[in-house]
Amino acid sequence: MVRRAPSYLASLAGVPGEIWHPALDGILSSLFYVNLVSFLDETFKFAIPEKTFPPPDKDDLFNRIERLKSLLADPHKCHTLRIRRNEISHQTRVYANWQELDEAINVVEAELQRLGYAGERPVLIYSWD
Repeated sequence: MVRRAPSYLASLAGVPGEIWHPALDGILSSLFYVNLVSFLDETFKFAIPEKTFPPPDKDDLFNRIERLKSLLADPHKCHTLRIRRNEISHQTRVYANWQELDEAINVVEAELQRLGYAGERPVLIYSWD
């Protein structure tokens, strides 16, 4: 789960335990969310053959999702990620939380696996002993 990121980052900064600033919590999760969906967008560019790229006025994530609809695991969830990314990016005081980010990671992982760009995510275990 992604929820441990604030505590981990706080420990790197020398801040003990669960002490964490709420604004930083929202900013970090939102930044990761926007970057994750941007990564998915760039990956979709590779999945569309070059000769069938849309004209420049149609070169956006919405149209890439629509063009890849038959290849995607869940195009509706991809559109939901796109809409949420736009809300976070273009509206003030709109943040993603860590649970949203965790769900988005699962959606992106499923799409990357479906397109053959990724395998299963490894299980990482951290220890500070």
